Amino acid sequence: MPGPGTNCACTLCGAPAGGGVSTGMTVGQAATFALAHAIGGNAFIDLLVEETHTCYLGDRSHRHEWGYGCGDCPACRLRAEGFAKWKGGRYPQQRGLR
Repeated sequence: MPGPGTNCACTLCGAPAGGGVSTGMTVGQAATFALAHAIGGNAFIDLLVEETHTCYLGDRSHRHEWGYGCGDCPACRLRAEGFAKWKGGRYPQQRGLR
């Protein structure tokens, strides 16, 4: 949890502090996509891509293969890299899940 006076994506998009869903970023984006796929298959991946975003700017106007976002901020770059890693099968724990 960020310390006092620290901005995080949840406060920038207007979500209440302490609310929402945490994906545990210590796991990483590739692991998040792998877990989503293991839980709900392609339908859950589609939901994750379509209904969530991590963009620091809250950009919902640009749709990428990995979801919505500006594509330039650190959060978008991490999500794009994680999605590519997951989709390319380079996330070891996902082998056999797709």
